[in-house]
Amino acid sequence: MMPRVKDYESLMPQAASRFDSAIGYLKEQGRSNIVLVAHSLGVEMVSYYLSDAADK
Repeated sequence: MMPRVKDYESLMPQAASRFDSAIGYLKEQGRSNIVLVAHSLGVEMVSYYLSDAADK
């Protein structure tokens, strides 16, 4: 059974901390060129994350 959009909407408040954790992990591994690629609702999560990150 395919997940429904509603299943992912509940993750929106956690998106920023999840991206921060993932990016932090990649940086610890020595990665410096990090690209976020998204599809569907993930695009909204990435857009929100990047717009908030630009304010920091």
